[in-house]
Amino acid sequence: MRLTREFYHRDCLEVAPDLVGKILVRTLEDGSQLRLRISETEAYRGEEDTACHAHKGRTKRTEILYREPGRIYVYLCYGVHWLLNIVTGEKDAPQAVLIRACVDAEGPGKLTKRLQVDKTFNDTSILTQKRLWIEDDGKRYVIVPDTRVGIGYASEEDQARLWRFKLHTEWIGGMRGPEAVQTDRMYGTDQEDSPTGWVVQTDGTEKKDTTDRVARAAKEQMGRETAPDRQRWTAGRKTLRRIGVTGGVGAGKSRVLDWLEKERGARIIRTDDVARTLMEPGEEGYCQVVEALGDSFIKEDGSIDRPALARIIFQDKKARETVDQITHPLVWERVEQMLEAIQTDCADPPDDRQAEGLKAYQKDLRDGGRAEEETVPMVVVESALFDKTALDFLDEIWYVHAPDKVRIRRLLESRGYSLERCRSMLESQPKDEVFCGMASYIIDNGGTWEDAVRQLAWVSGPAGHLSRS
Repeated sequence: MRLTREFYHRDCLEVAPDLVGKILVRTLEDGSQLRLRISETEAYRGEEDTACHAHKGRTKRTEILYREPGRIYVYLCYGVHWLLNIVTGEKDAPQAVLIRACVDAEGPGKLTKRLQVDKTFNDTSILTQKRLWIEDDGKRYVIVPDTRVGIGYASEEDQARLWRFKLHTEWIGGMRGPEAVQTDRMYGTDQEDSPTGWVVQTDGTEKKDTTDRVARAAKEQMGRETAPDRQRWTAGRKTLRRIGVTGGVGAGKSRVLDWLEKERGARIIRTDDVARTLMEPGEEGYCQVVEALGDSFIKEDGSIDRPALARIIFQDKKARETVDQITHPLVWERVEQMLEAIQTDCADPPDDRQAEGLKAYQKDLRDGGRAEEETVPMVVVESALFDKTALDFLDEIWYVHAPDKVRIRRLLESRGYSLERCRSMLESQPKDEVFCGMASYIIDNGGTWEDAVRQLAWVSGPAGHLSRS
């Protein structure tokens, strides 16, 4: 389906990642067609962006950038290569997306040469062009954000922005939704001999992959779109961003949560805390567990002797399953109630730490020339694992990943566990495939903390959430 004006009538930070994976169609003079999948784009955002041609204002050359969305902007680079751009956003607010590459046409100059695009396309409309347009064939791919290239003339701050978006041909888990490429085999009989699943290639076909794609993908700051029915984001509408954060023991979830609270003003809900509350005397969880298992683990004051209950659960698989069947639905029901309370009336005013985080976030927006953006409140639900019930009321899931050897080292240093106990804990937890199968974003927390913060800043900031609209 050919993309319409509404697609381009959005911020370039929305359009740029959304163009990755779309089909660029070129009808040649002999009537034949070239159909290339877009694999890389860059966003250039207005006069405040020192990498944008419109940085110094309106000129004869940049006049096109101030026109209506969907105009084609073609210019000559270094006197050699024509570069193809599409104007986006509002009229008189100059911004555009550069089509940097397509599959089998790497580099913006090679792309226009392959497509036979030159200055005759300049200042025409991608919406009505009979020689060149862009289509959506419904396929979805992993998108990797990165810094823009070839902009050494721009400020250091603008050079550091993650405003380049690349197609990653590898697939992690199965994307939910009717338009997703089916990867159910990852969880079927093929899982044993292909533990890391399948690769969706650029032509939509699949092949087996036995490499450790999860670790490699995490280190490239992968982010993939959630299913359409999960996307509660719409540009210009302030709502509550509901984020689930998960990951194995030792991956560093707590530090990620602390950063989100301090730097983004996020409200944190920990499912372990919710579960403990539900096991207090008089709570539904307490009553059902006592009814099912008896009162041998109840102390004189009526509260639960948690170590005693833990011993029962550890020794009796049936008892553990019973407690899980009781508590898990109750936990998610309570979490959903808490989210709805925050959604409807913002619940309680943010505490001092959250307020400071919101101020820091707003400063980031101002520093990035995004002062006009509304600060969308976010609430983060932390859990060791999310079930299907949670996916119904969360907008996205972030998987905090770290290699096993890093996790073991952290457990040895921070908790003083034996090596045998650390290994046993990791073996008892879900594998990467389970986490990645539900993840919207992967946060690599196996390297330096600065690297992790760089990823967090993107996925939690305007560029991260706008790319999911």
